[in-house]
Amino acid sequence: MLGDRPQRTSAVNLPRHQTGGAGFMGLGMSLGGKHSAGRVALVAAVLGVIALIALIALGGVLLEACAAPSTPMPLRHVDLTHTLTQDMPHLPTTTATHIERTPDGSPHTLTLAVGNGTTLHLLAAPDPVTGAVDRGWTVERLSPRDLTLPAVVLDLRERAQDPPVYTITAADVQAWEQQHGQLPADTLVLFLTGWDVRWGDPAAYLNLAPEQQLGVPHLHPDTLDLLRVRGVRGIGIDTPQISREPPRAAPKGWLLLTNLTRLEQLPATGTTVSIGVLKLQGSHASPAMVRAVRPE
Repeated sequence: MLGDRPQRTSAVNLPRHQTGGAGFMGLGMSLGGKHSAGRVALVAAVLGVIALIALIALGGVLLEACAAPSTPMPLRHVDLTHTLTQDMPHLPTTTATHIERTPDGSPHTLTLAVGNGTTLHLLAAPDPVTGAVDRGWTVERLSPRDLTLPAVVLDLRERAQDPPVYTITAADVQAWEQQHGQLPADTLVLFLTGWDVRWGDPAAYLNLAPEQQLGVPHLHPDTLDLLRVRGVRGIGIDTPQISREPPRAAPKGWLLLTNLTRLEQLPATGTTVSIGVLKLQGSHASPAMVRAVRPE
């Protein structure tokens, strides 16, 4: 302890009338004698011990706070994928889904055309100099990080049902942004039209015109241009068609999801979407299983 060590001090001899009461004027003034120096060392030692005790106590509180389990945020998982069936809608350019079963009813062989059911499509950006499209950007090269994205939902059900062939405009996106803020970059933008309720009736779901054109809600090219400017990572919709025309200016590379379902169970913001695909070599599309995680 500091108070136990001998103290070497230098005494200054002052006249008697200058030393009266000097030892009672505080530590800062008691530097002249042997007893005063001892008091300084003793007080310093006591203060040091008190500080050490306080530090140990504070450390214990911090350790207890770190060790205490935090209450996890309740989450809800939503399946955005249609079930594969033989009678599900399919595009005129594709073959119907066929499921061959064993005698006990278990699936044995599945024939599935890309484009039937919930599907992921890749839209690659052309080279800015040559204009050539990167044909090497295929589904087997997608990483789990590529297929896990934050998502926002634009609810257009009130407008998309009447007329049936509703065109989603840039104004629809801007109206959403006025309420929720600008679309974040690298986000998956999901368009909820309510069209998936027709899934059980293939003719109503496809709504084909005589020239075999789909009559379903889809995005206007101006909307695609705005989404490109916003730097979004992908687009999803609960219809079989994203747009009737390609973007006027190609994006950096988009993930496009068609034939989604249950988008009405997702909030406008705060959802994370995970996309499962078949690793088809050299393919720019794949049947997909799409799952969402949202706050409860």
